[in-house]
Amino acid sequence: MGTFTDGDIRRTLKASGEAIFKLSVGEMYNTKPRTIGPETMAIEAMKKMESPTSPVQFLPVVDEDSMLIGIITLHGLVSAASMSELYA
Repeated sequence: MGTFTDGDIRRTLKASGEAIFKLSVGEMYNTKPRTIGPETMAIEAMKKMESPTSPVQFLPVVDEDSMLIGIITLHGLVSAASMSELYA
């Protein structure tokens, strides 16, 4: 289906101004978000999140049928890396 983030609100507000108040979420959300599969390595997920054109804070994790099975966040990746360093 898609994602709806604070970035979508900011972009729509910049483009449409006060007309944003007459729009539904369905008119603003991203229908082609970046996604990853469950077998994607953490470093690859982080690289995908930090791509130069438009960095994102989360990635939907989808199965082979493009069904949502989870969400990975940049904060979660950084926290997991920090915790692994503590226990190394």
